[in-house]
Amino acid sequence: ILFDLDGTLVNTLTELADALNDSLRPLLGSNSLAHPLVQSWIGNGAATLFKLALRHCGISEDSIPAEFQNRWPDFQSAYAKRCGTNSTLYPGVINCLNALQHAGYRMAVVTNKEAYFAEKVIHNKGMKDYFELVVAGDSLPCKKPDPQVLWTTLEQLGVARSQALFIGDSIIDIET
Repeated sequence: ILFDLDGTLVNTLTELADALNDSLRPLLGSNSLAHPLVQSWIGNGAATLFKLALRHCGISEDSIPAEFQNRWPDFQSAYAKRCGTNSTLYPGVINCLNALQHAGYRMAVVTNKEAYFAEKVIHNKGMKDYFELVVAGDSLPCKKPDPQVLWTTLEQLGVARSQALFIGDSIIDIET
């Protein structure tokens, strides 16, 4: 069983929004990025999330690459401090993982979140012993919705496609 991470197992919205607001304070001033807006950006990894926030802050398309290079380390630092600290597991996640593990199912996480952040959330939320493999947004040359991410994960696990289930929460997961 392959699981998406953000929005499927754990709600990371608050810590992502806080990290964006922390790192973009010079552009935002006294304003903050609202949670529903940040929620609409989640799903393609932190780098894409950050670029969408830069656009929202009024950075022109031509300036996005330079602004990203300049400000990305600030976001990485802010998110590294918050990652896994203010997120919450969805109700029943641990009970579900326990039941699946005890029933003999092999499990992995397939996420577009960067590996460092994904591993940190999984560890901080007490889920690391459930997953045999974590395939993150920077683990392969492609990421979801490219189905090759799932095929490669299944190959690494030695599991046939017909014997796998992928559980996610977003249009990206459906397209994958």
